[in-house]
Amino acid sequence: MSAAPRLSVVVACGPGRAAAGAGRAAPAWLPALARSCAGIDAELLLVGGTPARRKHGAVRDGPPLIEIPAPDDALVPVRWGLGLRAARGDVVAFTTECCRVHDGWARAALEAVDAGAAAVGGPLRLASSSWTDRAVHQLRFGGLPAPSTASAVAVHDVAADNAAYDRRRLLALGLSYADGFWEVEANRRLRARGDALVFRGDMGVDFVGGEPFWPLAAQRFAHGRQAGAWRVATGVRRRWQVVLAAPLVPLVLLARALRRAAARGQRPLAGATPAFLALATAWAAGEAVGAVVPGHVTPT
Repeated sequence: MSAAPRLSVVVACGPGRAAAGAGRAAPAWLPALARSCAGIDAELLLVGGTPARRKHGAVRDGPPLIEIPAPDDALVPVRWGLGLRAARGDVVAFTTECCRVHDGWARAALEAVDAGAAAVGGPLRLASSSWTDRAVHQLRFGGLPAPSTASAVAVHDVAADNAAYDRRRLLALGLSYADGFWEVEANRRLRARGDALVFRGDMGVDFVGGEPFWPLAAQRFAHGRQAGAWRVATGVRRRWQVVLAAPLVPLVLLARALRRAAARGQRPLAGATPAFLALATAWAAGEAVGAVVPGHVTPT
């Protein structure tokens, strides 16, 4: 086996989106990753989706592609876990097909970890006019710091859709990485050990979205169910607290999203509000179910 690369990039691929990009031209996120990794000893691990992407000329001269199969119903964190177990790089980065990285993305990740960070995250700029994508973006990434500086800023968490870790420190946490929601527990354990989690404004990606609403709602429910089980198991919340709070969660999340958007002078949710509330309700319902009926979840 050849020497370990400096960087392993794990991309969670979905069967539908990967198939759509498996024709004559490489999907936009793939050549963007290749450009970002130019001149870096790197490997790209594509987990799930349609195989045989090596035929795409747009990445022929880029880092080697390693295709890892995954069940069609596997959640994104499960796909990331499969990629992590196969990764060999000193630094392992995670993203999805819904994100298109900027050219300086890979170098920013390496610089942050080389400077001592255990984990580094970056901004996810909305690059879609879809109301569903706008709702997803606000729901999941609205709390990220503004991409105002390239210097590292200490943060409490990093969003795994745009994150990189010191691979050895991540694996030393002893998590199974086989189930969803492991990245939240990983961040918590790194903080507890005193390791630094940072945010870099120049480690940017564009969130292009593109997933249909109903599969997204099913994913939100499944993620919420795992989050509810995790909160109870780790003592973050009691079971009754999660269940009683569930009806209020969508409204609390909406109010928080509107405050953040107003503080940054961003456009309000407007037409995305119904989709936002529906997805937030799916999450809250999942949390309540997970708090009462914990255990492994097989999402649809």
